Amino acid sequence: MLEKLNFSFFVDLIKDAVGYESGMLKTLIDLLRKPAKVLQSLHSGDHTYVKPTKFFLNCSGYFILVNSFFINWIEVGKRHDDDFNKLFETEGETNFSFLLDLLFSKAFIPFTLFLILIQLFLVVQFSKKLQVSAKDHVAIVFYRASLGIFFTFVTGLTLAFLPFIYGFPICIVLAAIMMFEPKKFTLIKSADAYLPEHGNELISVYRKSAIMLGIFVAGIVLFYVLVLEKYLVGI
Repeated sequence: MLEKLNFSFFVDLIKDAVGYESGMLKTLIDLLRKPAKVLQSLHSGDHTYVKPTKFFLNCSGYFILVNSFFINWIEVGKRHDDDFNKLFETEGETNFSFLLDLLFSKAFIPFTLFLILIQLFLVVQFSKKLQVSAKDHVAIVFYRASLGIFFTFVTGLTLAFLPFIYGFPICIVLAAIMMFEPKKFTLIKSADAYLPEHGNELISVYRKSAIMLGIFVAGIVLFYVLVLEKYLVGI
């Protein structure tokens, strides 16, 4: 007998789409509220939460699906070009279309994966004196990167659906929150939130790795601005 298209059918469909039954939504919520519990659950062999690498890949898949197939970032960028020029009374192109398409449709996920592999190597090297296993570092790095994807996704939606005058300030605020991770902002958890017993020592390790990654990214940005921009935009 065919199943009727009632309210329960669509609720179940939405749950499947967001990974509710598989633990995706619960993992996300508890990573935002109590990440130490998620890590302890992994240690005990409990399957309540999605494992860190799988969680990262699933979040990446949702990000790619929405940004590559449902949002036309070239058109969004052109709209922001017009908004920017009207707001600041300027003329000409500001290349928002190219930059937004490159970031959200093409570069963000592979670049993030590349960076977290480098960070994982760095934190393992820097924390040899701490009693923290490589498995714990894998969980912390991949879960934190997944939260970064989530907040970047939210940032992208503000840029995609709001005018430049509203979307850009919200984007800056969200980016600052992700970068500086204020301790009192409950939705962002630093590394020590996963392993509270290591406290400031663990924060120091991750902060040192973040500084080195920041220098690396700044070098890439400078190389792009000075060397690659004219070549890539012309492709």
